[in-house]
Amino acid sequence: GELEHRRVKRLYVRTNKIQFTFQIARHEQRRRALMKLKTKPPANRGHATRSMVSKPSLSFADSDPLPFTDPSTRYHISSSTRFSQNITTWLSDLEDDPAFTDFILKLKNHILERLLGVPENECEFSDADRATITFLENKIFRHKVIRLNYTTYDMRRNQDSCNPRTHADIMTLSGDPDDCTEHPYWFARIIGIYHANVVHLKPGSKLARIQRMDFLFVRWFGRANEQSHYGICSKRMPKVGFIDAENPEAFGFVNPSDVLRACHIMPAPAYGKTDQFLVGPSLARRESDNHEDYFRYYVNMYVHSFIKPFLDFYSRFYSRWPDRDMFMRFRGGGVGHRSTLTATRALEDENNIKPGEKERMYDEAAVLLTVTEEGAGDGGEKAQEGEDEQLQEEIEEENEGEGEEEEREEEEDEVFWEDLVGPEDGEDNAVDEEYEGFYGEL
Repeated sequence: GELEHRRVKRLYVRTNKIQFTFQIARHEQRRRALMKLKTKPPANRGHATRSMVSKPSLSFADSDPLPFTDPSTRYHISSSTRFSQNITTWLSDLEDDPAFTDFILKLKNHILERLLGVPENECEFSDADRATITFLENKIFRHKVIRLNYTTYDMRRNQDSCNPRTHADIMTLSGDPDDCTEHPYWFARIIGIYHANVVHLKPGSKLARIQRMDFLFVRWFGRANEQSHYGICSKRMPKVGFIDAENPEAFGFVNPSDVLRACHIMPAPAYGKTDQFLVGPSLARRESDNHEDYFRYYVNMYVHSFIKPFLDFYSRFYSRWPDRDMFMRFRGGGVGHRSTLTATRALEDENNIKPGEKERMYDEAAVLLTVTEEGAGDGGEKAQEGEDEQLQEEIEEENEGEGEEEEREEEEDEVFWEDLVGPEDGEDNAVDEEYEGFYGEL
């Protein structure tokens, strides 16, 4: 109409005043393309909506703040009830996803084992037994983060934060009595963090009232059959792979109190990717996995001096790697690991470590340093001092020109982490308005 000339004038301001006619035409073309995309319906609106509603973990944009965690608690999950799921509706949307097959059956079995004090997988429950479990309002509640407190090998308290979207790998003690002596740990990837308000109506149960039950829905890793030995003595990291989805034990539930700590599981690219363990799209995978899994993974036990620089370079992508505590869990005999001493006795025997015996494990750098000092003599000491002074001068010269570069890298890292994590990723210390205390077990 008569006001159309105003649009051209607004677009003219956005040009560089040189050949502005062509630039105005490009702006108008972009505007029309964006309007066309905005008005175009999704190719599969039902699938897009289902993915958002049914996702087992919370997205980056969802705010689920977690207050300060008491170090004496075993774990900490938010008390929020913002993100609820109607169990019946949710599972009906996921009937074609093999990861959620028998979801409610496995969940009720898991809850019954905990309420009745039955060891895991040692009792078969009937439909009548499972019918005694009722979920209040037929809902379960999703959460973004779980914090795990644990005692380190040197008797200190430490904490891991697990988010199914980013850091999701955990380790527990093996529940297989026939295999726990050689392989004391099980490994899993968290798919979702939940709590539910449960009522058990059967007489004789420990529960005769509404009780909150926290649980983790996980995808289990299995030990690679082609690897016969692993550990410090064998100089091999444990090799694992996902269990086939057709196996009923591929997916399951874990009591957060049974989790030892988070772990670092690295993909083994040399074995390639595959979808044979979980065919087709599934919400059990991350969006970045492109509907495939790595065929094999390695459980990282330690950081060797040779690969440390590479891990430093990739630290923004692999932001957590094992520490001395993880090394001691595969070595055995950690003073602070009281609850796992019996289970890891085989690791001590394999590494030839006896109770009260002096430390036997030496790294290559320590051995090399000992040999050099013993065979050098006075002349060797003087030569070493000269080499040290020369090395110090070279380091100082390099540091003079690296100051500005380090500042730029730090600024880039800060921007990167702000975009990746953000203040509302469930790991902040903001006050939860629905918080009524800690939910955890010692």
